[in-house]
Amino acid sequence: MFGKDLYYVSFLGTPSEKTPWILQFGGHHLALNITIAGERGVLTPTLTGAQPALYTQDGKTVRPLAGESDKAIALLNALDDGQKKQAILGFQMRDLVLGPGRMGKPSSPKDSRLRA
Repeated sequence: MFGKDLYYVSFLGTPSEKTPWILQFGGHHLALNITIAGERGVLTPTLTGAQPALYTQDGKTVRPLAGESDKAIALLNALDDGQKKQAILGFQMRDLVLGPGRMGKPSSPKDSRLRA
């Protein structure tokens, strides 16, 4: 189910020098969304993941993405209740809310799997 063949590149919108568009690259535990407007690009939102999230090696616990995870939790803990309501989405992580070529439309896992 996972592997090097399950990554994709998508264009959301039409590449243009004048109007914004998005270049999307993703696959298992990776999602990069680059919004391009003119000469500028913003790399957000993004997801990098690791599986397992933690493991033991030579008697020590290893968390590959510890720095990123700890910063995200600290950011959420710094928000007030109103901000948390806006920041925390009301769906489960397994739900797909955007798929290639389906901007703003819910999609199923099979819709989001394009082979490069």
